[in-house]
Amino acid sequence: MTSAVLVVALCLAAVAAAAPSGDAVANTIEWFDPEFDPLQESLTSFAHGPLVKQTTQNAKEYLHAIRGHNVSFEHKVRRAATEPVTSGSPVLEGLYIWGCQQIGILNGNPNLPISRFDTRLYAINGKSTPGLTKITYTIDRTYYVGDADCKPDASDVLYKTVLHGIHSGRGPNPLDKFKDHKPTVYKAELDWSGGSVFVSNVLDKKLIDLLNDQCPCGGTWKFDELREVTQKDCKQTSDTAPTLCRILAGTPEYYNFAYTSDNSGYVTSKDDFDQTTGWGNDLLEDYVRVKIPPSYHNNPDDCDYKVWDSCGTEIQNAQVACEQCDDDLEDDGCLFRELEPNWEKEKQSGPNYYKHWHYCCPCIHKFADKYDHAWMHTLC
Repeated sequence: MTSAVLVVALCLAAVAAAAPSGDAVANTIEWFDPEFDPLQESLTSFAHGPLVKQTTQNAKEYLHAIRGHNVSFEHKVRRAATEPVTSGSPVLEGLYIWGCQQIGILNGNPNLPISRFDTRLYAINGKSTPGLTKITYTIDRTYYVGDADCKPDASDVLYKTVLHGIHSGRGPNPLDKFKDHKPTVYKAELDWSGGSVFVSNVLDKKLIDLLNDQCPCGGTWKFDELREVTQKDCKQTSDTAPTLCRILAGTPEYYNFAYTSDNSGYVTSKDDFDQTTGWGNDLLEDYVRVKIPPSYHNNPDDCDYKVWDSCGTEIQNAQVACEQCDDDLEDDGCLFRELEPNWEKEKQSGPNYYKHWHYCCPCIHKFADKYDHAWMHTLC
């Protein structure tokens, strides 16, 4: 797979091919799953030509000027998620992340690595019933170019989606293959209500042309513009339309999910727009979305000299590292990674992967207030 085709797979969530060799990159995205990457495999009809501009310029020169916070996303959802759900059973609530993934390189240039990070937010309104609850859902998925470790201050955005919807549990899946699975396997439906999309002009114009042809959503898609649309803006599309168009038009997706045995995350099956297929798919146990539980301990007055002594330098470094993020959820994911750089290793030995995050929470908020960094009011 060439580096150009890499970004086709990268942007389309296509099935990857063989193992890496030289500039080839493979097996970086194995499947398209429920809450995830929008532009579909049908775009591989452009395989006769690259979807990446062959340029030797650093992508930073294209993108640096347009970076900056857009804090308009889902504030109501974020506020709702700050209140704990009183339930004895696990429930999708709060922040979930998937670790930084090294995807490959852009245009065969080893100085332009591509990495990806996901941050999700679930908020429950009303009573929670395991496997049946309707949950407001937002996912930020950002592809960075210029840094292999998903650091916003060391990279620029190649491609980004912020998608909104409702996750509805449809009860336990009664199929025989799931009857002995512990924890319980639940059916789920995801109804999308809209979202925002950013496409860098490093990518070929064919991508923008396809969106404008298949789902203009009452306007025009442009490079280097984080455009937000709702389901009402977008007309229903055909079954062969790009996945992003179907998502933005509100086409439901179906899949199975189960909590991990320690309730620290969840796994899903591959999704499908067809209910019969989606609820029949097997779970993919290795693809875990990890929960970052909130401490509900974010009072700035609790940031005393002892907490600041332990956390102050990291918080200041995090402000520098994350201030170029584009929206709330990207902020949350970046701040957590900066305060807990070894979280993936620490998670293997228990729940301490967020201990320092909780301890520093009052000082994160105090720093945000003192220096007018409202975007740092994170869900810690």
